[in-house]
Amino acid sequence: MNSLSADKNAQADVGRESDLLRSVAGTLRDRLPSSWEVDLQLAPPVGGWRPDALLRIKAPDGSSAALLVEAKLDLEPRAIEPLVAALEQALVDANLPAESKGPPMVVARFVSPRAREVLEKLGACYADATGNARIALDRPALLIERRGADRNPWREVRALRSLRGRGAARVVRALCDFRPPFGVRELAERSGASAGSAVRTLDLLEREALIVRNRRKQVTDVDLSPLIRRWADDFRFTKQNSIRRCFEPRRLERTIERLIGFEGRYAVTGSFAAAQVAQYAESRLLVVYVDDPDAAQGQLGVRSAGTQSNVWLVAPPDGLPFERAWERGGLCYAALAQVACDLLGMPGRAPAEAEELLRWMEANPDAWRAD
Repeated sequence: MNSLSADKNAQADVGRESDLLRSVAGTLRDRLPSSWEVDLQLAPPVGGWRPDALLRIKAPDGSSAALLVEAKLDLEPRAIEPLVAALEQALVDANLPAESKGPPMVVARFVSPRAREVLEKLGACYADATGNARIALDRPALLIERRGADRNPWREVRALRSLRGRGAARVVRALCDFRPPFGVRELAERSGASAGSAVRTLDLLEREALIVRNRRKQVTDVDLSPLIRRWADDFRFTKQNSIRRCFEPRRLERTIERLIGFEGRYAVTGSFAAAQVAQYAESRLLVVYVDDPDAAQGQLGVRSAGTQSNVWLVAPPDGLPFERAWERGGLCYAALAQVACDLLGMPGRAPAEAEELLRWMEANPDAWRAD
């Protein structure tokens, strides 16, 4: 079966929205059995609005679905909700049999992971020119799911595209740690980032539908869990931090007891921090942010180790993980947004622990978020 690819030839084939629509329809025909029918009508008159295409899929038993389709060469997540709403309204007005009306569909050269998340939440179908696709129909019963690229091969170098930088990380942490609303100046002050970093980061997050801003450009809402996941994708805990892997041969409680009298700045993150509010499983790896791993190793009395380590002493690229830390039982813990991001970038069951923590954070915002 043929599939779309994002090599140079494929890029040349999807220079226009009509090319993209025909390419996606052709891929559907290739993937369905020959007894199924796929028909694409460009710019059909539907009520008072012309969607880019009407896609009909007909099964061998005669049941069929009609999907109104919009094509975008470049698709930003913030544009998806109004686009899907317009398709849904057009479908209501369309002169089509009620039983054949299918979900709205969006096609693009590239549908990012965040865009896929938004589309699936809205119940819309999608496909792109790198092979990403999801078409789910009740009648006829059909589910097509394919995985293509996770990064845009057509991306232009222009606005901020990553949350990897220190300024971006500070802005994200502030968006998580504090309740909105706030403007750029207040956010810059609370985060410790420059106003320029705040503006660029907010523009990126708004494009990806991770925040909501009003007409005055104040942040009024934050999509917390997707924002932290997006930050973790770029941050990469094990790459951007300097990690000293150590081993406590007796029991981790011994190292934890020594932390209570630790001389210097530190903040526990990872499983032990998450377990303070959302216990997932027994914690077997103690991860601690410190300023000086050499001095910390001496104070805690742990041995250097290779892969068989149960204590990580982590020197961060800047002091952000120590900011807005909290105490419990004589120990200092990193802010929960930081802990969730860190767990998403750690090996083993850590990402599952992060998801449990994120669920708790969403359900208990008053317990950890500041005004």
